[in-house]
Amino acid sequence: MIIERWGSIPLASIKNRECDNGIILDDLGSFMQMTQHVVKYISEENGYITVESDGLRGRVKSSLFQPRKRKPVAFINDPVKFYNSKGSLEFGVVRDFWWHTNRDGYLFRVEVNGKLKTRWYEEKDLELDL
Repeated sequence: MIIERWGSIPLASIKNRECDNGIILDDLGSFMQMTQHVVKYISEENGYITVESDGLRGRVKSSLFQPRKRKPVAFINDPVKFYNSKGSLEFGVVRDFWWHTNRDGYLFRVEVNGKLKTRWYEEKDLELDL
């Protein structure tokens, strides 16, 4: 059985060129095209972790990789369905998410009909709308 490993990287800082000493610069083009900061761990060699996101791979120093316990239930731009605070079923698109350490899980920001919901939704609240 293969166990997938997931983690976060400081993608915004990498794109702003604030982490040039923490990545393989040959991989900068891949990082610039990535939209997800939660990445799949592929391998580790010589102090660098190869990560994958959006079908792209890049290498970061292990110090820039923050392990997560599991894969998120949805990624940015994934369609989801959920029940709003009034109990009505709604359909939306994930626009952002992050790991909440105290809650030990991901929190998601969802857009419905072009408007961001003010609430952050937990993993248990969302289901992919395939």
